[in-house]
Amino acid sequence: MGNTASLPSDLSQVQPVKYQIAIDFGTSHSGFSMPLPELSDALTSGTSISDIGDVQRLNLTRCVKYKSSWPGSTASYPKTRTALLYHNSGRIIAWGNEACTRYLEMCSADQANHIFIDKFKLLLDTTNKIPNTGMERLKARFNKTPVDVISDYLREMAGTIREFIEEPNPNEKWNPNHTRWCLTVPAMWSDVAKLKMRDAMFKAGLIQTLNSDRLEFCSEPMAGLIHETITVDSMSTIHKDDPVLIVDLGGGTVDLTVMRMCDNGFQELVEGSGATCGSTLLDTAFIAMFKEAIGAGAYQRIISNKPQHESTIRSSWEFCKLAFTGTEPNFRTKIQVPAPLERARVREDLDPVPGTGGAYFDEGDFYITYETMELLYAPIVDNVHELVRRMIRECKEAGVDLRHIYCVGGFSQSRYLINMLRRRLMEQYAKKVIVSPNGSSAVVLGAIVFALRPNLLLHQIARVTYGTTVRTTYSESRFGPRAAVRARLENDEDGEWIRGVFSVIIRRRDKLVPGTVVATKVYWPSSSSQQKVVIDILVSTDCPKFADEGGCRQIGSIDVAVTPCQSSSKRDSVKVTVTMQPSGLLFSAINQRTQAYTQCHINLYE
Repeated sequence: MGNTASLPSDLSQVQPVKYQIAIDFGTSHSGFSMPLPELSDALTSGTSISDIGDVQRLNLTRCVKYKSSWPGSTASYPKTRTALLYHNSGRIIAWGNEACTRYLEMCSADQANHIFIDKFKLLLDTTNKIPNTGMERLKARFNKTPVDVISDYLREMAGTIREFIEEPNPNEKWNPNHTRWCLTVPAMWSDVAKLKMRDAMFKAGLIQTLNSDRLEFCSEPMAGLIHETITVDSMSTIHKDDPVLIVDLGGGTVDLTVMRMCDNGFQELVEGSGATCGSTLLDTAFIAMFKEAIGAGAYQRIISNKPQHESTIRSSWEFCKLAFTGTEPNFRTKIQVPAPLERARVREDLDPVPGTGGAYFDEGDFYITYETMELLYAPIVDNVHELVRRMIRECKEAGVDLRHIYCVGGFSQSRYLINMLRRRLMEQYAKKVIVSPNGSSAVVLGAIVFALRPNLLLHQIARVTYGTTVRTTYSESRFGPRAAVRARLENDEDGEWIRGVFSVIIRRRDKLVPGTVVATKVYWPSSSSQQKVVIDILVSTDCPKFADEGGCRQIGSIDVAVTPCQSSSKRDSVKVTVTMQPSGLLFSAINQRTQAYTQCHINLYE
């Protein structure tokens, strides 16, 4: 990462920070928040910063400004849809709730001239294999990447932020260059995904350089925990020094982190985890079941002609999700079937649809039973339980005595999911499960506290091993007999060397303290004519001896500028320093001969 423009050395003097803004960028919904003076005052004591453990419980909804009324929805909600609607020309027609509403209101001919896309946050997770038709069309037509789409969305949100700030204060002129940002990200995300989010913020014009210090990332579970520990709405008894397993149940992902609140911040205690198994997957499973119940061909034909019908079905389904608790064995609720779909179905009334847990049609409605809901929820319940069980095991092995299992996020409001989690866990852990009363807003409210106090993250645990490929002196005690590594060996006047060695920068499960240097490495050009040194960046879940072993994967490279010279003895040496920040790993480089900082740019690979 590196500067892409010439800026003043002391940006704070020329463009001082006037605004702190947190964005909760979610798979299905996103929102933003800003602090009122009462929040800043509460986090300080006189002229000093208060210990977080000493902060009095606050009514965060009165200390934080956030938008709860969004175009395209009549309900009060702290977020809008994470969705975009493009015209075939590439122009953005609508975003948020309105993108979905306008697309569904179009006839099929108009839809053919537009591209609707949602769930694009999942595309930053390289392990996610869920297809996204909108992304495929945008890539084919405009060569857009997921980062481009996210930057488009952030740019649209920035326009709403401007209106939110300026409309009540006509003399106020918001400038993103005077803003410090905090973005929430899944704890399961790699540093590569965070770097892509940073790139999206830069492309959206919200930060001036790729390595801007005016962008911080806060993990979604941590934002939820911050909210729980200082809000008056808390229903829990989380105390200082209590180890807490935070389970962030979101629209697209389930994120798990174990943290402990100390006097001056939060410590991550074991390696976090997560998976793509949020509430949107439940929605997808239901639509697939309903489509088969009607008849896939007929359903597709009718919905293609009149997409609004699927919106009606989804609205009924949302009610079903909220109504189902799992405590009523005779549970039964209905989905209103639009008339064209009702006429197209071939099954008789009251005839159970195979593979649906006993769901059936009756006089224009599709009735869902307890068994239907169990069937739809089963894969998600299995995944969430396994993730929690695995984290409990990790805590036991690390000697961490969990006091609470704190569930946050929009999907945490599913009483059935929480009830099933309690039922499956052993009694000693089931009674530790607590649920945020503000599941949908907890993260966006907690994130603005982190924006004001990014030093609240005291340390976190590395999830992978980072390294580079180097050539180093051969040693039999380190690399084994020559015969076993002969293909890697080479000799010159300086001695015997071995190529392709994995040189560790950060080890998996290392404790990383933000603001500290975690590694320094010195590199030389291989020839005197080189203008840059290219350093490969690799990750592995193990700590292999060689870069082509142990599941190593190259995720990018660092290009460091050097000055060509006349002889090899005068080659520049470059010292690369890796610093840990809440926003991820920051790389800087200095030419040790001239003491001049050199451009250090990260090229990320998919």
